[in-house]
Amino acid sequence: MAHLDVSKMLSRTFAGVFAVALASTAVAALAAGTTATAVPGGANELSGVSGSFSQVLFNGQLRLRGMALRNPSAADKAQPRFGLGNLVFVATVSNGEQRRNYGYFDATLSDANGITIAGGLLDDGWDLEPGAAAHTSYVFKVPNDFVPAKLVLVHPNRAHAKAFRLTIRSSDLPPTPAATP
Repeated sequence: MAHLDVSKMLSRTFAGVFAVALASTAVAALAAGTTATAVPGGANELSGVSGSFSQVLFNGQLRLRGMALRNPSAADKAQPRFGLGNLVFVATVSNGEQRRNYGYFDATLSDANGITIAGGLLDDGWDLEPGAAAHTSYVFKVPNDFVPAKLVLVHPNRAHAKAFRLTIRSSDLPPTPAATP
């Protein structure tokens, strides 16, 4: 009598049962007229830490606190352009690692419709020993009717660094728009 390989036989049986179950589920979904739900994110979505301006956030490498979105001051040297206003994001960043941390953030504002505006670094970034802190600031040239809803900060100098995703509430916005005529 021929030798039977039980594990192969069970594996084939399970694969056949799974294929039939999957196919019947797909047929039932099509018959019901349902559509697939899109998965949020994309191929380049980064893992991150979410929060608000009033929180202290830590992504495993950097701690972010003292965050504010304000109109520029004369010291910011943010030149207005026709039809655009300037918003400045400021924060204190501190090193939560046991090694030196240096760099800056790639900063992006977005509105409720997903329209994004990249920010420009207003300082030299940071070079922090363990536990040390520094102030950092970014300027955004925004259309006069732009209402920011999210701010994403990515540390491009570190592989696997988690992004900071900040929700902007109406109380986080400066009291008057920084618009030019």
